[in-house]
Amino acid sequence: MDRPPRPRVNASTPAADPAQLVLAVCGAPLLAEAVIALGNLPGPVALVLRLVGLGISLLLVVRLVVHPLITAAAAARLERDHADAELRAERSEQDFRRRFDLALTDAETEADALRIGLRAVAELEPDSDVAVLLSLPDEPRVGWRVDLRAGHLEPASPVAGTPSCRALQSGVAVSVGSSHSLDACAHSGAEDVECSTTCVPLRLGDRSMGVVCLTQAPGENPDARSMARIEWAVERIGMSLQEIRKRRGPSRTGRNDPVTGLPGTSVLHHHMRDLVRSLVPFCTVVVDIDGVHEMDPSRTDEALQLLAVTLSDTLRPHDMVCRLDDAGFGVVLGHCTGDQALSALDRVRESLVLAESVDGLDPFTFSAGVVESHRASSLDELVDLSIGACMAARSAGGNRAVLADPKRAGRG
Repeated sequence: MDRPPRPRVNASTPAADPAQLVLAVCGAPLLAEAVIALGNLPGPVALVLRLVGLGISLLLVVRLVVHPLITAAAAARLERDHADAELRAERSEQDFRRRFDLALTDAETEADALRIGLRAVAELEPDSDVAVLLSLPDEPRVGWRVDLRAGHLEPASPVAGTPSCRALQSGVAVSVGSSHSLDACAHSGAEDVECSTTCVPLRLGDRSMGVVCLTQAPGENPDARSMARIEWAVERIGMSLQEIRKRRGPSRTGRNDPVTGLPGTSVLHHHMRDLVRSLVPFCTVVVDIDGVHEMDPSRTDEALQLLAVTLSDTLRPHDMVCRLDDAGFGVVLGHCTGDQALSALDRVRESLVLAESVDGLDPFTFSAGVVESHRASSLDELVDLSIGACMAARSAGGNRAVLADPKRAGRG
C-alpha cells in the first residue's frame, strides 16, 4: 500500500519559439545556397554543401521540436501513471481500513482484538516480526512478550530482567536502526543478532498496556508514511480493547458465601480465565486466618467477616476477592507484579489492625501466598502454588505473605 514516488521529469530542453523554428528550418540551407552562389562552386561541391545544410537543418528541428515533444509526451505519461498508482494505493488503503475495522467489530475478546490488530500490522509491514510487549503495572518496563506466529498469538512469555522501553517512557513511537546501537532498548533482541526495532505505544484510554514491536533487518525501519499507518492501526487496537472491556462485566457465577457475602470459588477461576484470555498479567493470592481452626465458631465468623470487608475496602475496586470452599479467601490482582501484591497485602494487614482496634475485636492475623501469573502453566497450578505459599507463610510463623518463587523471600 506504499504510494509511488512522484516521477521526476527532465525539463531542461525548452520548446522552440517560432523564430527559432524558422531559423532552424531555413537558416542552414539558405546559407549553403549563398555560399554556392557567391563562390560559383561546381556541381559536386554544391551538392555536398546543400546536403550538409539540410542535415544541419534536420538536426536543429529534432533538437528544438521533436525532442521537446517526446519529453512532454513522456512527462504526461509518467504523470498519468503516477496518478493511477496513487489512486490504486488510496483504494488499497481504504480497503485495508475497511477490512480492519470490520474484523475488529467482530472481535469478542481482547485476545481476538489483539490478534487481529497484530495481523493488520504484519500486513502493513510483511517483512517484520510483530509482537506486543506488555508493560509492568504503572512502570515503563516490559514484563511479558506475546509474539504473532503464522497469524496466531503465542502464549505470553516473561521477558528476563523486565527491561525498560523508550516508547513506554516517552509515550511516542521509537525506531532504532540497530539493536547494537547505544540508544537501543534491552528488549531489542539477542546480543549476537543485529536487527532494527520499532515500538509503538499501545494505550487503553489514559493507561499504557505496552507497545507493539516490529523487528526487521538492520536499518529497515518503516518510513514516515508507513509509520503513520502503523500508529493508526495500533490506536485502533487500543480503542477496540477499551470497548471490549467496557462491554465485559465482571464474572459473577455461583452462590455467595453466607458468612461474608463474597462470591464463591468458581469466580476465582472465571476471573483468572478472563485475564488470561485478555493477556493481562496478574497475581493470584490465597489468604487464610492464622489459627482459624482453634477459634470459637462465633469468633471465626466475626474474623472472616472483618477480613472480607478489610480486603474489599483496602484493595483496588477492580481487584477480585472471593471466599474459597475449603477455607480463607482467594484474591486476583490484575496488572500486578509480585512485589506490588506483597505491598498491597501489607496495607491490608495495617488496615486490619486499625479495624480490630475500632471494633474492639480480639486481634488476629492472616497468612497469604502470592503467585505471579507467568509462574504456572494452568489455572489449577496457580491456585495450588498460592495455597502452598500460604502454608509456607503459616509454617514460618504466620502474619506474613510469601511469594511462590524459590528465588524470592516472603515479607513479614
